[in-house]
Amino acid sequence: MKLAIRAILVSLGFLLAVSGEAPAADSKLMFTGVVDSVTDGGLIRVILNEGQKIQSPYNTCSKVYSTMAWVRLYAVHAPDPVKRELCGKEAKEFLKNMAQGKSVKVEIIGCPPNGGVTGVVMVDDGFTASRDASLELIKAGLSKVAIPGASTDPSKLTGKYFEAEKSAMMEGRGIWGKKKCSGIAKR
Repeated sequence: MKLAIRAILVSLGFLLAVSGEAPAADSKLMFTGVVDSVTDGGLIRVILNEGQKIQSPYNTCSKVYSTMAWVRLYAVHAPDPVKRELCGKEAKEFLKNMAQGKSVKVEIIGCPPNGGVTGVVMVDDGFTASRDASLELIKAGLSKVAIPGASTDPSKLTGKYFEAEKSAMMEGRGIWGKKKCSGIAKR
């Protein structure tokens, strides 16, 4: 009986981690830090700012530590550079140019089964308003939108991702184009 209850709770936690919409505004869990490495077009490592902690229940996710966390970008499925997928190298370079060494604010969305946290990553470059890393990758055509069960309504949080993807498709940018991806990362 205990095993069945545990399995249900684990399944429920997984469903919450990959749900389509972000939590309500009053339940936001955030932390700030600096991106010290970019693994691919959808995974970064963030060194937490002094005094920052990742709050429960996300502090128990694997690959989340007291001073560092692996963060999977919310809403993106970027091509894998290791598997030599089309635009994988460019997606990694684009994210590296945009975020590495920069301050970020991460709104935690979930705890994916492969570890770390999933979050909306806002990059502060010191000059312009913070930029949503996921949205920028999608706009450049370097990632597909990956939000199971999400709303495509532009007034919802997820709608902006679908609108950006549609625009990238229509204009043939990145993975949606007929040409190679070379040169995109330097934009």
